[in-house]
Amino acid sequence: MDKFHRLTDLVNPDKEYVMNGFFDEREVVDLIRLHLSDFYNIQLVDLQIVKILLQKTFKGIPLFVLDLVDSLFEAKLILLANNFTQIVITNELIEMDRNQDWKSFNLPMRYEKILGNMIDCLSVKEIIILKYASVIGNIFDLEKLNKILPFNNIDKDDLYSILQNFEVRLYIKFTYKF
Repeated sequence: MDKFHRLTDLVNPDKEYVMNGFFDEREVVDLIRLHLSDFYNIQLVDLQIVKILLQKTFKGIPLFVLDLVDSLFEAKLILLANNFTQIVITNELIEMDRNQDWKSFNLPMRYEKILGNMIDCLSVKEIIILKYASVIGNIFDLEKLNKILPFNNIDKDDLYSILQNFEVRLYIKFTYKF
């Protein structure tokens, strides 16, 4: 019998578990505590960190939460305190979040691979719109974006539908990948 047939129990529907994204702050705290439980007895996680994690992990995709927690620790943007029982936020991370300035933070590899794959599927026009939108940041209005775009033939309705299409593709990609 070959290796594939010996591993058929790996795809048994009775043994599958799909982990949905987290929307509740308490669930994110529990995930972090579980993730670090082999090394630390975390009792308290700063809720400001949890809010950032929910925002930056596409509404709590568990693998992204764990990757981002590890990356924030590596970058010393979150720290352990009180005898390794608390996770606290640094002033640098507070400023990065307040100013929405993440250029000095290295993205975890999983983010780069998935987002890079998504960008590869876009048309040239969509990539250009995405580049211009990224210069503004993640909070902007359509008029501002439309003013800086190099296209003369795009109206607000077209731009809005393109951005909605990005959102739908992003949602579908992440919902069915994990």
